[in-house]
Amino acid sequence: MINKIIKQIIHTFAELCGWLLSLIMILILLDFVSRGFYRPIQGLSELAVFVLIIVVFQGIPHTEEVKKHLRVSVLISKFSPKVQHIINIFCYIIALVAIAIVVYAVGENAVASFNMKEAVAGTTPLPVYPIKIIIFISCIFYWIQLLINTIKEFKDLKNTKILASKRTKISPQFAKRSLE
Repeated sequence: MINKIIKQIIHTFAELCGWLLSLIMILILLDFVSRGFYRPIQGLSELAVFVLIIVVFQGIPHTEEVKKHLRVSVLISKFSPKVQHIINIFCYIIALVAIAIVVYAVGENAVASFNMKEAVAGTTPLPVYPIKIIIFISCIFYWIQLLINTIKEFKDLKNTKILASKRTKISPQFAKRSLE
């Protein structure tokens, strides 16, 4: 049940990223055209950067869900499936600890930014704290997705052990007859 809700939220983030990319193109085009008419709209380029930050951070949980983050699989593919699962679990545990620290730090930064109503200085001051809050929420969902993948990896390891034990219980005579 919770997995479905998390998955739906992460898919909504991913869908929103696509729409926000369109918004970035519109903002940059508006900025370009308005500068061409010597009437630049103040804050458009900064706003485009903010939207880009949102796209990047909201896309991270979905990327983890579909396991498309960069990884070196050349080395790990040489091991047995059991060892591969153990290595993946070890990496997930390290990632969980590291991202938990990131979530804590980003959360503290977002709260501090909100309390002082932090904004980008310029002719049109843009508040920074909403972006930091979105980054914080995205990091939380990334951590949750890492946890889901870690649990799944433990289950896969358990299934690998069960399959391996079933294979060893087959008598050699039976295996020889089944091949014929």
